[in-house]
Amino acid sequence: MGIYKPGRPRKYNPATGKGEKPPAKPGEYRIRDEAGNILYIGEACNLEHRMKQHIKSGKIKLD
Repeated sequence: MGIYKPGRPRKYNPATGKGEKPPAKPGEYRIRDEAGNILYIGEACNLEHRMKQHIKSGKIKLD
């Protein structure tokens, strides 16, 4: 278990912009495929910044 309190991450799709964007705060995040299966679970000190890093690296696809 990480240092962050457990909780359900908000749903946000960066490809469509639908949902509530992640805040610039610490927390847990999950990356899912098109079918909704979890591909990756991580923790970050700044969720907004981490999402941008994953988009830039190609881990999150915007196509």
